[in-house]
Amino acid sequence: MKVPHPRILKNFAIRTLGNKNLSAPKEAWRQLDRKPYKNALFTVRYDSIDNELEFRTNPERSAHLMFGLKYAKDSVKLKTHLIREGDNLVLHGDSNIPTRWLDMLYEYKLLVDSTETDRDGFKYNLYDQVSVELESTQDDEFHELCNDTYFAKNIRSSINSYEPEATEKLDEMNEKYGQRFNDFTDESYNKYFHDVSVRSDDVTVNVVTGPEVPTNHFSSEETERRSSCYRIVQPLKFWQKITDQNVWEMHDQNASTSSKYFTEMCQTAPNDFKQYGCDVATSGGGIRFPNSSYHLASLMTRSYMRGPNHIQFHNDLDMSNNYFPTGSITNEDLVVLAEDVNKVGGVAKVEQSYRNNFHMCL
Repeated sequence: MKVPHPRILKNFAIRTLGNKNLSAPKEAWRQLDRKPYKNALFTVRYDSIDNELEFRTNPERSAHLMFGLKYAKDSVKLKTHLIREGDNLVLHGDSNIPTRWLDMLYEYKLLVDSTETDRDGFKYNLYDQVSVELESTQDDEFHELCNDTYFAKNIRSSINSYEPEATEKLDEMNEKYGQRFNDFTDESYNKYFHDVSVRSDDVTVNVVTGPEVPTNHFSSEETERRSSCYRIVQPLKFWQKITDQNVWEMHDQNASTSSKYFTEMCQTAPNDFKQYGCDVATSGGGIRFPNSSYHLASLMTRSYMRGPNHIQFHNDLDMSNNYFPTGSITNEDLVVLAEDVNKVGGVAKVEQSYRNNFHMCL
């Protein structure tokens, strides 16, 4: 099977590894000592005695992590000291942790669990959410290139000299921003990436219910139209409560009210060109992820190997309730989707396959 050119692999690496710093008060990190943040990709815990943050994971679940472990010059530091800067402790991007992982820690833990309740039921703030910051370590030019849709979609043809200007632009980007990575000219790099990208353990996401829709969010006409189009496509468990306002159904333009509400509300941790993660659409019964740095990087690599499917809309998931990696959709994408559904009040379950009997170390 055809695999990506070394130029593309290097570009994938610089887009997806170690491009952000995560800064937060010590009280924010200390909550990870009491209760780690856990998802289907990794668990992260803070050791307040040694001032260390540790990610525990099954590396084979993340092609981004596997890639960094093998090809980053300093590998990946799954256990790293936090650096004090002013009143905050900072996790630096030069640890080569996948950038998406810092986004998830920021969005689904540090910005969510900033309060606790005492024995008397009084809720108090552990820290001010405003003091938690996710900052890019790269300049504006880097993010413009990372989010340039035309540039990314023409990289593959540029390698065959159809777009020489894009090839030159790609080489300039790799030269300027790719110094943390090894040279990708050895064919073994290509084969290794193919193996970890295609054969990595997969996750499956089942959306049981969507979020409840606030009263009067849609007009009565819109609510009636959408409610008449959806169908429940899976048998329910005894504990699942389905109402007219939380049925998850991506049904062409007539998505259920809950699914449509989710697409309006869903925003995950921002890239520098903002709102990347689960900015979704419902056309054609599918979920479409946005053209962010991560997704464009996946377009350049995974679709390059897997053929022409999902090229025009490379990040579509054309299913109603169950989602799994396909085309350029990665495990990371699906975990972000599940986390977002749960964050806004729906119920999404993540199932993990354990091929090759290699279990996640959590």
